[in-house]
Amino acid sequence: LPENCRPRLLSWSLSPEATATVILRCQQEQTSVHAAICAAFLLTIYQQSDIDVRSSELKCLIPIKIRQFLTQLIQEDFGYYFTRMIMAHTVTPNLSLWDLAHAIKSQLKQKMSPDRIFTHLPEAQAFIATLPSADLVKKVIQLNGYDVLVSNLGRLNIPRQYGHLQLAAFYGPSATSHFENDRFVGVATLGDQMFFSLVYSESDISPTQIERLQQEAMQLLISSIQTQQSFNIQASDLSILIHS
Repeated sequence: LPENCRPRLLSWSLSPEATATVILRCQQEQTSVHAAICAAFLLTIYQQSDIDVRSSELKCLIPIKIRQFLTQLIQEDFGYYFTRMIMAHTVTPNLSLWDLAHAIKSQLKQKMSPDRIFTHLPEAQAFIATLPSADLVKKVIQLNGYDVLVSNLGRLNIPRQYGHLQLAAFYGPSATSHFENDRFVGVATLGDQMFFSLVYSESDISPTQIERLQQEAMQLLISSIQTQQSFNIQASDLSILIHS
């Protein structure tokens, strides 16, 4: 691959104090951490858009685990046991993070029922049976584009001690889909800390732009959770690493 087409990785983490505050505030707002993170990135993408419009429809792609919906129990078998849902939301200048988070959680809940998760399978199977050309497949893929992909593994229930070694951090999941303006945000909570990774292609977006997206999305999330009763979260509560 050309140098500027190779995937790049930006990773960072929240301090234990910031992580606890995010989780607590989401509980108080009766929404999920995942929905709040999705909202923070969608609102930031909208705010950074060069399009001078009062509203814009933005799409967030969310992988959905389907292990619990399969009739044959697979337990911890390794495999591709998830589907993807696109959440489309109209974003306006006065929309708050919590309003958008509630909308994302509500739409996700509706789409996560078994009858909704598998409705696309007959249509997909019929399309594949036509043996579509590579160009047609590419067009279909582009029609299903999105503004950001957020995959949250939640709190990891895995050992942290391995003999004399201790697992101190977990960054992922991470992947690249080669969509235009691909932005893949991976989230995982290990112990009392939340870890993030953001995969992108420099051919679509520069490291400076992606760092600005990361910084402003986290600033929006942190400012939205702070109240008089909350911890005073400082910039030092974010630890950022850049990889290529």
